[in-house]
Amino acid sequence: MDNFINPQLKETSDKSFTLVHPIYNQTYHSINGALTESVCVFISAGLNYLVEKNNHKINILELGLGSGLNAALTLMFVQQNPNTTVNYYSLEPYPISTEIAEKLEYWKMLDDVNSKSNFLKIHSSPFDQQNQITEFFTLEKSRTNFLEYHSKEQYNLVYYDAFSPQSQPELWTLEAFAHLNTLMITGGIMVTYCAKGEVKRNLKQCGFLVESLPGPPGKREMIRATKQKDN
Repeated sequence: MDNFINPQLKETSDKSFTLVHPIYNQTYHSINGALTESVCVFISAGLNYLVEKNNHKINILELGLGSGLNAALTLMFVQQNPNTTVNYYSLEPYPISTEIAEKLEYWKMLDDVNSKSNFLKIHSSPFDQQNQITEFFTLEKSRTNFLEYHSKEQYNLVYYDAFSPQSQPELWTLEAFAHLNTLMITGGIMVTYCAKGEVKRNLKQCGFLVESLPGPPGKREMIRATKQKDN
């Protein structure tokens, strides 16, 4: 697919790389540790939390495929937990090329012999179709903006990994979280690195129970929000 962006690589404190978005001038992951942040926010507080509550067939929606790190970690988790099946849907208006993805070399830090080939499949798979990456992990990518996204699926886990409210304020509003509510099942959860007071208030107003959890390095808190009711 054409029209890839060309972000710059930046090494983070845990020696994993992030990218710097050429339009938003924001890093995709924390400079205090890209891998550490993704594991803390999305895998531990999100995916593993659901699996421990005996949810093993999970529809995930991710805002921002970006570097592909969250998807790769999710796929690795599924391979290590063979009773778990994930259908992964990711929105990415500004995809990176496979050539840029390969420079990230995340597989060198992941304890998985198939991680390189699977990681590159995440980036090379076609958009707007369901791609069977492994037996228990499917991936569907879309360039659609979140506020314009509609789906026949209902999600029980959302990786809300948009850029910060300063860079993408439209994705942290009452309108955005009301839209999020319509895409999730009751009891479904969203996890995000952002813990601003206004974000918490907007989520609560849109029918979510909000928990403040200890954040990754460099962040005092993060948010896990559970859909309580239709907004």
